[in-house]
Amino acid sequence: MWRWLPLLALCSCRPSTLDAPSPDGGVAADACRPRSGGRLRARFLGGAGEGGVAIGVFLGWFDRQRGEACAFRPATDGRVRCLPTSIAADWAVRYEDAACTKPTAVRDTGSACAPGPRYATVKPQPDCGQANPAMLWPVGEGMPATRLFRRAGGECVPDDFAEPLRRLGPPVAPAAFVAASASPGAAGRITADALTAADGAVQPCGGPEEERLDRDRGERCLPLATADGKQRCLPVGAARAPIEYGFYTDADCRSAKVVSGLAGCADPSLYVHMDHARADCFLDGRNVAQVVPLSPYAGPTYAPNDIGDCVTAPPPPGAKLWSLGPKLADATFVEAALVEVPATGRLRARMWQWEGGLRQWSGLFTDAARGEPCRPLLAADGKLRCLPGREWPSMEAFRDAACTQPARWVPLDPCAGDRSVLETIFDACGSQRVYPLERLPGSALRAPSPTGCNPAPGMPAEVGVLGAEIPPAELVELVERIE
Repeated sequence: MWRWLPLLALCSCRPSTLDAPSPDGGVAADACRPRSGGRLRARFLGGAGEGGVAIGVFLGWFDRQRGEACAFRPATDGRVRCLPTSIAADWAVRYEDAACTKPTAVRDTGSACAPGPRYATVKPQPDCGQANPAMLWPVGEGMPATRLFRRAGGECVPDDFAEPLRRLGPPVAPAAFVAASASPGAAGRITADALTAADGAVQPCGGPEEERLDRDRGERCLPLATADGKQRCLPVGAARAPIEYGFYTDADCRSAKVVSGLAGCADPSLYVHMDHARADCFLDGRNVAQVVPLSPYAGPTYAPNDIGDCVTAPPPPGAKLWSLGPKLADATFVEAALVEVPATGRLRARMWQWEGGLRQWSGLFTDAARGEPCRPLLAADGKLRCLPGREWPSMEAFRDAACTQPARWVPLDPCAGDRSVLETIFDACGSQRVYPLERLPGSALRAPSPTGCNPAPGMPAEVGVLGAEIPPAELVELVERIE
């Protein structure tokens, strides 16, 4: 039996990595298909009226007893359990004590489009980048505004803002959540533990968590884009190294950078440094991952101040300094191939396929009717749809020599082939409008000036002029199915 639900909870979706339920993108029985149990039911994302069964991607689990989505993670009792995924952001948690150790409330971030988080957790201090098990405080009823405390920049500070709050209840015991046992996962270099839950649910090939296991390197890894244009599985320890600030080693702020590690955390040996792939790529490839070794640094440190002058900048008290070594070759780490899963209907799931055959969803589909990638976002009609393009602020100019035909335009990234652009509607829901782009040379647009209607100054080589808004109904609606 299938239960279909609008997936409004995904209105803040971002590209992520999720497993496809089967190699062909469907839910036919195969070695990697999640199987529901008596209490945990598999969740899939697919297109409404578009053959959703064939294009479903695995989102995780639904706990029927607790009435909430969950995913398998380590719990505080040392067991792997299906823990709730609706968790308040760390910045939203409020504390009753000046040391920020006693959580008592969360900022009410719910809206007419989506409810607020159901639970809050407290990250350890210092936060050393590890996925530590944490207690779960349930979010309850609203409470009057009162003077509480919040964490900011590693410190506990008074919260001076009058804002809606919701009270936290006592922590939920780990035994309230379904436990699972782990066994070795599917064959291949990149794999994930196979999990069998106490209620009979089975997750054979990993779930919505991004981490996977690189068997050859004997370490867990995260999929990240590298400078060679590939998606590679980079070491988790390097990607989440507790690095806080960057500094320069010379008084001109031009020489090699050093970074500071958080006091109280273990010394990292590798660090995933995010850098520009190409100077002319401001959208695609703007930041790519580079794995670099770290070595201790004991010299002077400098940094630009608020007005751009390079000044002496001592590191935080107790912090350790590390210099960045030469980048490790991208080919050191296993790459994934981008494949589009065959399916009926308009959508094709864009999957990362690792050595050995394991697949993870890239967070994108391809809309075959439009011939461009799309992702789950809240559309202007309030429905979750697969929207093409990406958000980029538009500017005003004119198309004609008399400056009478207004044109909204965006710069086009020479590394991307965008055919559409997104524009956020500034309301409680943050939904998006979609506009097609007409590619024109920047010199084709004009702007008024004291001497008349002249070519607009400072234009990029190529721009995209926004056309009429694409009606939301022309874009595929997405729904969540609970098995």
